[in-house]
Amino acid sequence: GRAAILYQLLDGYSDRWVLVGYGAVPWGPMARALGILASTLSRWSEAEAHFQRALDLSERIGSLPFTAWTLDSHARMLAARGGGRDRARAADLARRANEISSGLGMEILSRQTWSLITSV
Repeated sequence: GRAAILYQLLDGYSDRWVLVGYGAVPWGPMARALGILASTLSRWSEAEAHFQRALDLSERIGSLPFTAWTLDSHARMLAARGGGRDRARAADLARRANEISSGLGMEILSRQTWSLITSV
Protein backbone atom coordinates (compact mmCIF):
# COMPACT_ATOMS: atom_id res chain seq x y z
CA GLY A 1 0.00 0.00 0.00
CA ARG A 2 2.76 2.45 0.84
CA ALA A 3 4.54 1.81 -2.45
CA ALA A 4 1.39 2.75 -4.36
CA ILE A 5 1.01 6.00 -2.40
CA LEU A 6 4.67 6.89 -2.85
CA TYR A 7 4.52 6.06 -6.55
CA GLN A 8 1.51 8.32 -7.00
CA LEU A 9 3.19 11.18 -5.14
CA LEU A 10 6.47 10.97 -7.10
CA ASP A 11 5.25 10.05 -10.58
CA GLY A 12 5.26 13.65 -11.83
CA TYR A 13 8.98 13.99 -11.10
CA SER A 14 10.40 11.29 -13.38
CA ASP A 15 12.64 13.75 -15.25
CA ARG A 16 14.30 15.02 -12.07
CA TRP A 17 17.40 13.99 -10.16
CA VAL A 18 17.30 13.14 -6.46
CA LEU A 19 19.77 15.26 -4.50
CA VAL A 20 20.36 15.17 -0.75
CA GLY A 21 21.84 17.89 1.40
CA TYR A 22 21.52 20.91 -0.90
CA GLY A 23 22.78 18.83 -3.80
CA ALA A 24 25.88 17.57 -2.03
CA VAL A 25 24.91 13.92 -2.49
CA PRO A 26 23.28 12.80 -5.76
CA TRP A 27 21.03 9.74 -5.53
CA GLY A 28 20.36 9.46 -9.24
CA PRO A 29 17.39 9.89 -11.50
CA MET A 30 13.94 9.81 -9.92
CA ALA A 31 12.93 7.62 -12.86
CA ARG A 32 15.02 4.77 -11.39
CA ALA A 33 13.23 5.07 -8.04
CA LEU A 34 9.91 5.10 -9.88
CA GLY A 35 10.98 2.01 -11.82
CA ILE A 36 11.73 0.21 -8.58
CA LEU A 37 8.36 1.26 -7.12
CA ALA A 38 6.52 0.21 -10.30
CA SER A 39 8.31 -3.16 -10.12
CA THR A 40 7.22 -3.56 -6.51
CA LEU A 41 3.65 -2.94 -7.65
CA SER A 42 4.02 -5.37 -10.62
CA ARG A 43 3.38 -2.51 -13.04
CA TRP A 44 5.84 -3.99 -15.49
CA SER A 45 5.33 -1.74 -18.51
CA GLU A 46 5.54 1.39 -16.35
CA ALA A 47 8.68 0.04 -14.67
CA GLU A 48 10.26 -0.65 -18.05
CA ALA A 49 9.53 2.90 -19.24
CA HIS A 50 10.94 4.42 -16.05
CA PHE A 51 14.13 2.36 -16.23
CA GLN A 52 14.63 3.36 -19.87
CA ARG A 53 14.14 7.02 -18.92
CA ALA A 54 16.62 6.68 -16.04
CA LEU A 55 19.14 5.04 -18.36
CA ASP A 56 18.74 7.84 -20.92
CA LEU A 57 19.24 10.50 -18.22
CA SER A 58 22.29 8.74 -16.76
CA GLU A 59 23.93 8.22 -20.13
CA ARG A 60 23.18 11.78 -21.23
CA ILE A 61 25.27 13.21 -18.39
CA GLY A 62 27.88 10.47 -18.69
CA SER A 63 27.31 9.01 -15.22
CA LEU A 64 28.64 5.48 -15.31
CA PRO A 65 27.72 4.67 -11.69
CA PHE A 66 24.06 5.64 -12.18
CA THR A 67 24.04 3.83 -15.52
CA ALA A 68 25.26 0.65 -13.78
CA TRP A 69 22.70 0.95 -10.95
CA THR A 70 19.90 1.53 -13.44
CA LEU A 71 20.92 -1.45 -15.57
CA ASP A 72 21.00 -3.63 -12.46
CA SER A 73 17.56 -2.46 -11.30
CA HIS A 74 16.09 -3.00 -14.75
CA ALA A 75 17.63 -6.48 -14.93
CA ARG A 76 16.14 -7.38 -11.55
CA MET A 77 12.71 -6.22 -12.71
CA LEU A 78 12.95 -8.40 -15.81
CA ALA A 79 14.08 -11.39 -13.75
CA ALA A 80 11.14 -10.89 -11.38
CA ARG A 81 8.65 -10.58 -14.23
CA GLY A 82 10.08 -13.75 -15.79
CA GLY A 83 8.46 -13.55 -19.22
CA GLY A 84 9.62 -15.39 -22.33
CA ARG A 85 12.60 -13.22 -23.29
CA ASP A 86 12.95 -11.52 -19.89
CA ARG A 87 15.64 -13.84 -18.54
CA ALA A 88 17.92 -13.33 -21.54
CA ARG A 89 17.41 -9.56 -21.45
CA ALA A 90 17.99 -9.53 -17.67
CA ALA A 91 21.27 -11.38 -18.14
CA ASP A 92 22.37 -8.94 -20.88
CA LEU A 93 21.59 -5.89 -18.75
CA ALA A 94 23.27 -7.46 -15.71
CA ARG A 95 26.39 -8.17 -17.80
CA ARG A 96 26.54 -4.52 -18.89
CA ALA A 97 26.08 -3.39 -15.29
CA ASN A 98 28.77 -5.83 -14.19
CA GLU A 99 31.26 -4.57 -16.77
CA ILE A 100 30.73 -0.97 -15.71
CA SER A 101 30.71 -1.63 -11.97
CA SER A 102 33.80 -3.87 -12.15
CA GLY A 103 35.65 -1.25 -14.16
CA LEU A 104 34.79 1.45 -11.62
CA GLY A 105 35.67 -0.65 -8.59
CA MET A 106 32.04 -0.79 -7.40
CA GLU A 107 32.64 -4.12 -5.68
CA ILE A 108 29.25 -4.61 -4.02
CA LEU A 109 27.30 -3.87 -7.20
CA SER A 110 29.72 -5.99 -9.20
CA ARG A 111 29.10 -8.98 -6.91
CA GLN A 112 25.33 -8.40 -7.00
CA THR A 113 25.23 -8.24 -10.78
CA TRP A 114 27.40 -11.35 -11.07
CA SER A 115 25.01 -13.17 -8.76
CA LEU A 116 22.09 -12.09 -10.95
CA ILE A 117 23.88 -13.19 -14.14
CA THR A 118 24.49 -16.66 -12.75
CA SER A 119 20.93 -17.06 -11.44
CA VAL A 120 18.91 -16.14 -14.57
